[in-house]
Amino acid sequence: MPDLPPLPRILRLGSVGRNVRALQRALRTAGVRPEPPTSKPSTFDAQTDSEVRTFHRAHHLLIDGEVGEDTYGALAPYYDARGRKLLGAVKDAQPDTTRRKIAAAAHRGYVNRDAVRYTQEAAKGMQGVTEQLRPPEFPSWADCSSFVTWCYWAAGAPDPNDRGYDGAGYSGTLVQNGRETDEARVGDIVFYGASRSDINHVRSTSATAES
Repeated sequence: MPDLPPLPRILRLGSVGRNVRALQRALRTAGVRPEPPTSKPSTFDAQTDSEVRTFHRAHHLLIDGEVGEDTYGALAPYYDARGRKLLGAVKDAQPDTTRRKIAAAAHRGYVNRDAVRYTQEAAKGMQGVTEQLRPPEFPSWADCSSFVTWCYWAAGAPDPNDRGYDGAGYSGTLVQNGRETDEARVGDIVFYGASRSDINHVRSTSATAES
């Protein structure tokens, strides 16, 4: 199935437009919506909110009733040709906050993931930063920590490694310079591992939108 266009905006309760209609078609294909959208302008109503949350539960996503990058990616297989056409007609809204710009860079890498090759060579992994690649460009080489660093650089955010984007940094420097939170927001960094000293994966969150 062809890749979907980048998500132009976060969809949530009250959103209106063609991408809401496309979402509702996808939810029906996914088996969580009992009926197709009406011929009236499609609104992200209470029913759609409930259906999105049902989809979240079924796919082990953050249950927030919103369609951000993670939910959009999980729904990708359920968008039919008509839904993709509707999405293509939606004007691409430019990210308007640093956090959303981080998420937009992460999405650019996600949709082009087959073209991003894994490397543990520090210099090669920081290609996106050292070669100053900005979306729609993306790095050809990266590992998880260097890709997160690139997302922050591409968004104009401070270096999460606190190194001034000198071409270095890894999961350890990301942990050392991070601050723990009980409620992740879009653009925050999530670490995976047995403990703070045993991190085996890192990524930037993109499930919700924040100002």
